[in-house]
Amino acid sequence: MARIEVRHDLDKLAARLRRAAKSVPAETDRGLLAAASVIEKKIRASTDTYMPRGYEAVFKRSLVIKTELKGRDPRKVVMVVRAFGRRGNDRQVDQLERGRIKHPFWGRWVNSPKAWQTIKPRFVGEPAEKAVPQALKEMRKAADRIADVANKGV
Repeated sequence: MARIEVRHDLDKLAARLRRAAKSVPAETDRGLLAAASVIEKKIRASTDTYMPRGYEAVFKRSLVIKTELKGRDPRKVVMVVRAFGRRGNDRQVDQLERGRIKHPFWGRWVNSPKAWQTIKPRFVGEPAEKAVPQALKEMRKAADRIADVANKGV
């Protein structure tokens, strides 16, 4: 009789582990996207401190952050940060990240010479690094949800 009970318990455990294994990819993706969302919010919130006065609202409206999950093993999160000018052309996000912004002299917009202005660098890098602890919490929540599926019924 003891053998049957042990086997029955092992069958239950195996079924729970199979259920958990099926939920791992989806929960991992949810956790990665939640972590990326935390980083994206931090980047958007910090643009005011990095951009020159008067430009921060214009820049925030034009900022587009696209998050994609790529690959299978290992799974990667790719965040693309772009900003568009009023005519739809790309703003120079890489230069802004380095701490340089190009703008026209004297506020002229058409056929005017351009000047480089120094701004606070790393408008994407610093907020993203500061958001890492919160992003890790989101990943831990996803791992906890996977563990809950495995432990259901115990």
